[in-house]
Amino acid sequence: MFIQCIGVFGKESRNKGIASLLLKQCENDAVKENKCGVCVISSDGPWLANKKLFEKNGFKIAEKIERFELMYKLLKDKNPVPVFIDWRKNISKYSGWNLIYSDQCPWHDKSVYELSKIADQERIKLKVTKIEKPNMAQNAPSGFGTFSLINNGKLLGDHYLSGTRFRNILKEELADK
Repeated sequence: MFIQCIGVFGKESRNKGIASLLLKQCENDAVKENKCGVCVISSDGPWLANKKLFEKNGFKIAEKIERFELMYKLLKDKNPVPVFIDWRKNISKYSGWNLIYSDQCPWHDKSVYELSKIADQERIKLKVTKIEKPNMAQNAPSGFGTFSLINNGKLLGDHYLSGTRFRNILKEELADK
């Protein structure tokens, strides 16, 4: 079972063991569904849970690529350790401006709307692709797999972007030309 996103919001809710309880519930669900384990992607970067939460709860690092760590907790003996699909191979397939996203996060729709509107204003052709099947997410061109902003094979964002951040990216990219 893969945990796509986990979060506890509000400072008053932190450091009370809530995230560990959420992880335990995921493990219980995985056992009920006869899964061999639970895995998650962590990162010290933005928008992903820090690995400390998972390590504290018995997760180990299976593999690391760039800032992303694939972590796992086996629930049965002698099961395979998960491995990353190397998304870096897929980035070069994208020419021009591309935005790839899924419904995984409620902020994605707002971001897609804002970025599309700004691209239209700036007369930039932004190809928007919605991830609708698991294999599309598994083979997405970024480590987290549910949001990618790419320009000519270069990953510029791998999580929700605000309109302001997108405008800054555009300035940087257009200045490089």
